Amino acid sequence: MKNGIEIFFQNLGDADSIFVRTWKNDIPTNILIDGGYRKDADQVSTFVGERLLETGSDQIDHLVCSHCHDDHAGGLVELVNERHFRIGQAWVRDLRGDRSVLSLSRVSQLSMSQAKLVLEKLERSEKTRIELLEGLEKYYPDTIISEPFYGEEIGPLIVLGPTYEFFQQQYSKFDDRAFVTQLEARYQKRNQLAASSSTEKPLGDYVSPENEVSTILAYPFNEDGNEKVYMLTADAGREGLNDVIYRYGSALKNVRWLQVPHHGSRRNLDEQIIAKLAPETCFISCAGNIKHPSVKLVNKLKHYGTVYSTHYCVDSNSWLRQSAGKVFNLSITPATPLYEK
Repeated sequence: MKNGIEIFFQNLGDADSIFVRTWKNDIPTNILIDGGYRKDADQVSTFVGERLLETGSDQIDHLVCSHCHDDHAGGLVELVNERHFRIGQAWVRDLRGDRSVLSLSRVSQLSMSQAKLVLEKLERSEKTRIELLEGLEKYYPDTIISEPFYGEEIGPLIVLGPTYEFFQQQYSKFDDRAFVTQLEARYQKRNQLAASSSTEKPLGDYVSPENEVSTILAYPFNEDGNEKVYMLTADAGREGLNDVIYRYGSALKNVRWLQVPHHGSRRNLDEQIIAKLAPETCFISCAGNIKHPSVKLVNKLKHYGTVYSTHYCVDSNSWLRQSAGKVFNLSITPATPLYEK
């Protein structure tokens, strides 16, 4: 009898689309978390279709948008509009009635170049969010749309964060001129650091509020009498992760598997967070360029376990899979850990 979890990372470069299949007493639950860029939609659709066919299903039980950046939500918009699959329940935060977001336009008029780019990205994200929600309402009128905040259960997955209060706190920063001024200063410092080849860049740095409020998920699973945690982080940064660690404490000391956030960027994790989670296995979804993944970050993670990345996959049709328990039997080739080619 099948009981366990399978986590699939598609090879989309610096974009995320994760298919999770859990089993309980031989019954599968199919979960799609993010869909990469819009250009990735066909590849994601084909991959999801293959996984569903393995269990004779045509339904994504839970469709999750971790946050609305283009490299996560763009493909979901296309997937919804193409109507290839049935969708049981969708998880997207609906900000259409939030006045603090609607009033962002006055802040985005600031002339500061770097800060304005961040705010323009936020506005693009909100347009993507509206497209996704309107597509779901139009093409899937019977599908329940819920918001993934702390305490919700997405099938067998638990939403660790963000809390609604943390989400509001982060988004309110965008409507604060003092914050935007600080944001400009941070980016100027970042540019100076990037220009200095002699400066070793530290782990942990500023992460945008949009990334900080990424949905953080966990799957607790009993392995050999020990409760282990499988943790999905999207693009969450130190503030979002520390908020989760503060609330869950020792429950996150047994991280069997971790999605390294934001394509392995050095900014999202620091030494303290890594030591608290001490992950045994890590997956990274990235293009394998100078920034993603960070060599310094990977080497720090390797003190605790093994690190794998999608950019080591042989081609765009390849993928990484992490499994636990008794699950669907697939013919697979063992993956090569980072820096062991």
